[in-house]
Amino acid sequence: MIRETLGPDISLRADVNQGYTIQEAVRLCELAEEYDVGLELLEQPTSRTDWEGANRIMNAVNIPIEADEAADSIYQVYQLLRNDACDIINTKCSKAGGITGVMKWAAVAESARKPIVIGTEYGLGNIVAS
Repeated sequence: MIRETLGPDISLRADVNQGYTIQEAVRLCELAEEYDVGLELLEQPTSRTDWEGANRIMNAVNIPIEADEAADSIYQVYQLLRNDACDIINTKCSKAGGITGVMKWAAVAESARKPIVIGTEYGLGNIVAS
């Protein structure tokens, strides 16, 4: 319904925020492919430390798996890559410790031939000018 409403030129991604089982994540990806909705990626389908589960999902589907909550330090990025638990790392300057941290994360990801993206930062909420 989203794809039909917004059309083919809109980027469509699903952020599950650690809320799926392995089976649910695989099924979502299968349905997305079956109905050709153009799902670009599935973000953080399982618990942030379930590297084995994320790996199982990656090996079962064709849609890229992105780590977000699981990537909260350079050590976690290393663990994700070491366990082949994602296709893409989503970083934020605040999580990585600034631009220098993002550059370090990028170097680690590059060594594993995986891309990183810089995600959106925390919003400022409602600001009312007087």
